[in-house]
Amino acid sequence: MSGRWPLWVLLASSCGVAGSASDELAAIDRAYFARDVAALARLQEQLRSAPGTGEYARAFVAFRGLQLAVWQHDKSAATRWGSSCVEAAGRAGKTLPAEALALESACYGYLASQGGLSAIRNGSRSGKRIEAAAGLAPTNPRVLLVDALALYFRPAFVGGDKVKARALVKSATEEFARGNPAVAGGRGWGEGEAWYWLARMSAEQGDDEAARAALAESRRRLPNWRRLDEPLIQGAR
Repeated sequence: MSGRWPLWVLLASSCGVAGSASDELAAIDRAYFARDVAALARLQEQLRSAPGTGEYARAFVAFRGLQLAVWQHDKSAATRWGSSCVEAAGRAGKTLPAEALALESACYGYLASQGGLSAIRNGSRSGKRIEAAAGLAPTNPRVLLVDALALYFRPAFVGGDKVKARALVKSATEEFARGNPAVAGGRGWGEGEAWYWLARMSAEQGDDEAARAALAESRRRLPNWRRLDEPLIQGAR
């Protein structure tokens, strides 16, 4: 997606391992926001060997590792994390079809951003997965978020649309806010990010009032927010 560090990547926290699925995902996010690749690797190993751990958690830790590898320009690590992500997400689709497809789409999208001979193929796979996810759960906020970011970062000549991306990410924030039952229980990632991207897109499109409001919501949901990606949202300061 982006070669820069979005501010929602730069949130410092601690990391621990817990027993439930929701705790596992929360621990993954803490490691990710702290940019702690070693902690993500430990979590991946623990999830791999933990009996009863869902494939969705295994896919999610690989997705967060893939994101960090891309932003750190580590193509070798990105390939490893990406392969783990799509494999686990594919297996997770048996129980969480829409959410797993959205996560798999995001992983293929990040792999496509690395360029090379497989970029077109990975981009096509990403598009097909999010299209299928939207067909299954068109109001799932994480499906909307992944779809929005794909449109935002995709060049216009191959279907990118920043205006439509903003509308989709706004819908994602609305669905998160109403507690959309389509979201798998306990899997609470993505809400703060959705508000952040709504702030950024709104600012870029000249809607400073909406940008300020969305940024405030993002900060509320991501309490360790720090402004480390300047200049970022000019109208929302």
